[in-house]
Amino acid sequence: MVLMGRVGDSAVIKPLVSCSAVLAEIVRGHLRSTSDAKTTDIYFDLSQSASIDSTFAGLLVSLTGGRDGMPGVVVHLAHANDAVRAALTNMHLLGLFDVCDDLPHLPSGWEAMGETPRTAERLCDLIVESHKTLIEADDRNRVAFGPVVDAFEAERKRSSGAPPEAGRD
Repeated sequence: MVLMGRVGDSAVIKPLVSCSAVLAEIVRGHLRSTSDAKTTDIYFDLSQSASIDSTFAGLLVSLTGGRDGMPGVVVHLAHANDAVRAALTNMHLLGLFDVCDDLPHLPSGWEAMGETPRTAERLCDLIVESHKTLIEADDRNRVAFGPVVDAFEAERKRSSGAPPEAGRD
């Protein structure tokens, strides 16, 4: 589903399907388990990705500016098609990334990112985290993604047995 290669201090990630919440969970898990301080750039080769969803976009934003424990990392999007560019533009995010037509160098080898054990709770946490990141990145996203955060947080509380809150901050 997704490949990773290295070229010097750069990681190259190549999704082989559309960029979805499930794929975001795989990429996030892999990066957290293999990250090192030497990584300066992460290139996403989107040549095989027809689309991108908001959860995956939230992952991309979390990688910028050290938000996800990778300080100083620059995120590059290579081969982003019109649909991906339009989605990121609609989410007011395209300017956060270096969008390039091609990769500067191809990795000498690729490794498949292993799937992380998936639970509904972990996926729910990722969706909430990603959408909060989208709102933090640009407050105009609050209208579209605030209800998503509210719904998934309510589901988390309901499934954990916590009493519902009267309102959100």
